[in-house]
Amino acid sequence: MSHRPDRLSAIASEALNRGATAATHNLGGLHADIHHEDWDTAPANLPDEIWDRLLTKHRDAARQPLS
Repeated sequence: MSHRPDRLSAIASEALNRGATAATHNLGGLHADIHHEDWDTAPANLPDEIWDRLLTKHRDAARQPLS
């Protein structure tokens, strides 16, 4: 039995460690791209270049409060 966190949790944790939040990033899109970028490498061990590229790609414009 594996004691590693599931991939979704591992991706979410590493995204949070790298500054992503639901208020600033499209986390669903980020998860999909990271998940499919490399199946064999733990998200925390992916190269910084991959994270930087995908965090930039999935950064949302500043959200405005609902009126």
